[in-house]
Amino acid sequence: MGVPQGPQPPSPSRRGRPRKVNPALQEEALYLYFVERLSMREVAKTLNLSHMTVYRMLSDPNVEVLL
Repeated sequence: MGVPQGPQPPSPSRRGRPRKVNPALQEEALYLYFVERLSMREVAKTLNLSHMTVYRMLSDPNVEVLL
């Protein structure tokens, strides 16, 4: 019989807190903000997110917006 192993540490690519926002939710937020012209707070309320999450999502320099 082997020695019981404890929980394995996360792999280097999966460290930290899991993301709440998936790509589909981010796409929806971008659509609501840029196409439907909702405010960040309205987008947050519609998607059940905090307004700061929406702010960070929309100000991310890695987000490409194709209009």
